Amino acid sequence: MNKIQILLLAAPFFMLSCGTDDPSDDKITGPDKQKAVYIGSWQYSFPAPIATLLKQNLSIFVKINDDDDSTYSLNVLYTDRGDTALRHNGYWMISESADTIILNGNDCAVYDTTKDSTVTKACGSPVQAPIDIKNDTWTVSLGALAPVGPSLGIDPTSLSIDDLNGLFIPLKRSPDTP
Repeated sequence: MNKIQILLLAAPFFMLSCGTDDPSDDKITGPDKQKAVYIGSWQYSFPAPIATLLKQNLSIFVKINDDDDSTYSLNVLYTDRGDTALRHNGYWMISESADTIILNGNDCAVYDTTKDSTVTKACGSPVQAPIDIKNDTWTVSLGALAPVGPSLGIDPTSLSIDDLNGLFIPLKRSPDTP
């Protein structure tokens, strides 16, 4: 018998012994990518110049896995010093997929360039920035707010885009977080 005939005769034995019924070979097709975890309070105080530029409330919404049930808001609090603290408590879902932080205005004062005045309107479209909620600090450039700057009460003539790109919003875990 030549080698080809031996291989042809042995092939059925290999097929029988190399089946996919072995559970150790099973691939996890839908791994559990998320688990509930308590993150704690996250906060940031805007420096005074930024607080004066944001004439109305700035809302930040965290959207995890595009799941409406795990969308949480960071509440805006104005302190006695005139800065703006952003805080949130809640159970968030950690995911291996890309999470986003969505920034937009609340009770917005929109700057109307045609009338050269500020008018009260509905807020502009949200701005999305990628985050990783496993980190202790998220950093979002205020330059990302440029498209909705007027709806956040930012006077577009007061800061250039370069100025905004040089300013970041770090959202840090609060000291009282366990």
